[in-house]
Amino acid sequence: MKDIPYGSLGKKDNTDAYVVIFTLVICFAVGLSEVHLFGDSASYAMMVNSWVHDGDLIWAEEDFERIDADPEMMSLRGLIMKRVDDHYEYSKPAFYPLLCFPLYLIFGQQALLILNGLLLAGIILLSYFHLRQFSDPITSISFSVATVLFSVVFFYTTIAMADMLQFFLIALTYYMVARKR
Repeated sequence: MKDIPYGSLGKKDNTDAYVVIFTLVICFAVGLSEVHLFGDSASYAMMVNSWVHDGDLIWAEEDFERIDADPEMMSLRGLIMKRVDDHYEYSKPAFYPLLCFPLYLIFGQQALLILNGLLLAGIILLSYFHLRQFSDPITSISFSVATVLFSVVFFYTTIAMADMLQFFLIALTYYMVARKR
């Protein structure tokens, strides 16, 4: 029987599965913290809300009425918009709210932080699986979590901003380029 190299993900133990499950649970729990909507976060929240209810990104009277009727949405401060012809549109990039759309249908405003929690889990797991190629599971997960906790990435788990998506895409790109072949 051929020996499995040290650090291989093909080992017969379930350590990697436990790490994945634990990371997803913790990061999902992080996503359940309180949502504070101001500035960019408020804009992203309203963009998702507008897509769900209106199917567009145009600020209309219905959007204002919906905010006025929902106490959770009344905390919005600092919406960022731009004037286009005879109407206003949200002036933030649309990709991040588009990713929040399916989660918003289930979790409402909490979807923004849940998405950030899942992206955080992705960052940790990409780092873990990269390091796992060269090291044991405990060292790999320790360095992965420490890297996130002692960087700016962890700060973005508590506010709904697209920066977490950018961090995830950078981690994914690095993992795809630097992984062992």
